[in-house]
Amino acid sequence: MNDKLQPNKSDNDIIANTTIIGENNLKITKIEPETTEPRYQPLTELKNASNEEISQLSNHIESLNIQIKQEEESKLPPPPKKKRGRKKKHQDPNKLKNQNLEQIFENWKLPHTQDLPTINPTNISPYKFYTTTNSDESIIRSPRLSVTKLLVNTWCQLRDYYQIYAGSNRLKGVNVKAGHTYHSKLELETHEFENIEQDMSLINLNVENLKSQTINKEELAVLEKLSEFNINDQLANDWCDKIISRLFNLVVNSEAREVLVHGYVNLNEEKLITSENFDGFNDSVLISGVIDLLKFINTNDPTNLDFFVEIQNMIDLKFSTKNSTRIDLTSFFKEISEILTNYNKQELNVNIMELKSRSWNQLPNYDSVLKSAKYQTYYYKNMFTNLSQDSKFTYYSLLRNAEIRGCNVDEPLNQILVLKLIRLYSDFLYDDFLKLCNGEPIGFELFDNHILKNKEPYNFGLLFQDNSFSLNDSSTSQFLQDLDEQENSNFNYSELLKPLLKPWKTPPTLRYLASRSSQFYTIFQNFINEEYTYVEYHNSKTEKNFKTIKYKYNPVIFQQQLKQACEFWKGTTKPEFVDNLNKCKYCDFATRCMVAKNEINENLNEFNDTVNGNSN
Repeated sequence: MNDKLQPNKSDNDIIANTTIIGENNLKITKIEPETTEPRYQPLTELKNASNEEISQLSNHIESLNIQIKQEEESKLPPPPKKKRGRKKKHQDPNKLKNQNLEQIFENWKLPHTQDLPTINPTNISPYKFYTTTNSDESIIRSPRLSVTKLLVNTWCQLRDYYQIYAGSNRLKGVNVKAGHTYHSKLELETHEFENIEQDMSLINLNVENLKSQTINKEELAVLEKLSEFNINDQLANDWCDKIISRLFNLVVNSEAREVLVHGYVNLNEEKLITSENFDGFNDSVLISGVIDLLKFINTNDPTNLDFFVEIQNMIDLKFSTKNSTRIDLTSFFKEISEILTNYNKQELNVNIMELKSRSWNQLPNYDSVLKSAKYQTYYYKNMFTNLSQDSKFTYYSLLRNAEIRGCNVDEPLNQILVLKLIRLYSDFLYDDFLKLCNGEPIGFELFDNHILKNKEPYNFGLLFQDNSFSLNDSSTSQFLQDLDEQENSNFNYSELLKPLLKPWKTPPTLRYLASRSSQFYTIFQNFINEEYTYVEYHNSKTEKNFKTIKYKYNPVIFQQQLKQACEFWKGTTKPEFVDNLNKCKYCDFATRCMVAKNEINENLNEFNDTVNGNSN
């Protein structure tokens, strides 16, 4: 049977009217293809064809195939252009991924080829390192811890440990900023602030004008000092705003937000310093905190406002006139104390409340985060209770707080700041400042008996001088009139400031503010809720409280938490590992953490010993 050569229908070699003649008159004809017939006509038998003829045929078919392919490719769209870009650099597996990793490897002097040890390879305790190597320079100047730093089980002790030795870099995420904004909005809703920017701008402008016209060096130095605000002034402003003003609002209006509290912890003895165990503040660490919300209410019947009606009636009767209210704090404290004798804890309670903002109506996924919020309220309850028990203890506690922050408690406050305080809190500070001006006692024995050394007259009237400045013969009537004539001004400068323009016999100081702050704390001595604390969860987008959790206070558990915190900061215990590896996803140390990489094994102790140079 003769073999026939017939091309496959799928071939692409389609060339029309081609004829090849070989030595044995072998004829091959190429025709146009049709959709239903083969592309080539049957070929003549090849058994008698020479090798040369077959080779010729094969070469020709190959040439045709190349030509056909070129023609078909020319009809296709051009291939997409390759994107030009930088060639990916080779990733060094030993390269540290972020600033925190770089810092801790540098601080611990570790080679970049290894993972982080789970114990500190230096002999520096976490607290000592935190207060000497910190991105927040105020911590170095004024060594202290915040309440949140004592909550060592919130997320992962090991992460917190690494963060400390990396230099405690502060990174604020979007959620943190949103929470801060929401807290600020709630604060403004509870504590309205009078806008005095226009008044203060006019005062500052007057000081600058006086400086430009003054030639005398001594007088110019006095004017320059008026424009200087130091750490004493900053703390004074905070104490007035976040303690005195807030606690006044709490006792008069039943609610206060963002209230400053502080305390002292003896890390070695693992205890809080209280008025009962107080034996000085040596070897203690300052702990600072801000309570989100205090409510002074009838817990059994929140609608019962009898106490606040009585307080308001007392203020109206004793301290109000037709046009204004001027509270004499010396009398106010006595009146409040007398009224409170008619109430007990069943009728009135100060409730300690922490507020947590969320982006949606859902509680945190991790139990450790929920418990941390509870323990935060435990700390606040203890700190507020300690400050409310004994005004003498609280007074010295505040003075120690100021000293740790580098303040001079007896240095006179800046005159511009004092004017600001008078403007904002004239209802309850004006009479006190009048007493200081006249050298009268304020009714707090520790302050009244304190004798200032090298006391110089405090010249408050320097701010208000007219066109020319003088230390001896000053004129203020025109400038005070200018202040009174400001648009929307509701403060009678000429009348109220005139008695204060003479040299003050007792200058306003941090010591004075510590006295009044201690008295405000102790108003609530017998009325703090000892049984329960509260955590509110708010949706920061809808601005609604979607969950309030009521916690029964447990002093045993609190002491356990305090003990763990002290051991952590002393460095006497190894940091605990994370309880859920999902927490490691966004940790800066995850790429070099053996726990995050799930590489913890029986050789861990040997690894740590090697890092510490203890291997045999």
